[in-house]
Amino acid sequence: MIDPVRFEQVITNLVDSAIKYSPDGGPIEVELTRPDPAAMQLVVRDHGIGIPPEHRAHVFDRFYQAHAGQHFAGVAGMGLGLYISRRIVEMHGGSIQIDAPADGGARVTVHLPVGVTRERVRNIREAARA
Repeated sequence: MIDPVRFEQVITNLVDSAIKYSPDGGPIEVELTRPDPAAMQLVVRDHGIGIPPEHRAHVFDRFYQAHAGQHFAGVAGMGLGLYISRRIVEMHGGSIQIDAPADGGARVTVHLPVGVTRERVRNIREAARA
């Protein structure tokens, strides 16, 4: 079961980060899908400055900042948003990763189990057929 308060915190952290590193008025895309009955996927995509390849392995580390010393959107970060998001996602049995699309920006993808197991779905489907 996903804690809705913590999931909201993950969404807020990811969207805040996307806004912070995007140009004013730049698009931020948020997509929530159910790739299968037992999982959901959240994707937050921006078209901002992106994350240099040498920093991608560390962006989920506590206090790590890929753009340390630089201020974006008038805000200096602490390097905790992605770290906290990763902790919450992992506590819920999920995973989180970041990549850089070819056209720039960053894309964060979260995969979370949603408490309905494949076996339960199979049982429900079998019961519906009977």
